[in-house]
Amino acid sequence: MDIDSVDLKKMLQNLPIMIYRSRNDEHWTKIFVSEGSFCLTGYKPGELVENATVSYEEIIHPDHRDLVRSQVQFAVENKIAYHLSYMIKTAGDNEKWVMDEGYGIYSKETHELEYIEGFIVDITKQKCHEFELFDQIQQLEKQLKLLQIK
Repeated sequence: MDIDSVDLKKMLQNLPIMIYRSRNDEHWTKIFVSEGSFCLTGYKPGELVENATVSYEEIIHPDHRDLVRSQVQFAVENKIAYHLSYMIKTAGDNEKWVMDEGYGIYSKETHELEYIEGFIVDITKQKCHEFELFDQIQQLEKQLKLLQIK
């Protein structure tokens, strides 16, 4: 069974994921953003495409921007995919952890980077569980040290 464009559009609207195509410029200007952008960022696709309201770079948490930039640039320069986790600030000023996977698309003729494609998904719940587990491990290590002293 083939998926037509209407079915594909419905599928993209119903997935809690943001699929994107962007330029590799200073703002990662989005050329295309799926409907999942609203659930993820609080911004509708039209607000992100061509930086109409906000650029994606502005959404990335300031503490994570440089690391994200360097890792994406490393990946596109080496023509490999990237897999990143970082925080964003939503339109409602909430912080979310996201996983961003993408890769460069290169011209067949010149082999120059044309744009970046990928997807971004909310991993806030998973990160919260990781932090809780880390705290529990630290508490257990402290208790173990106390037992070893006695």
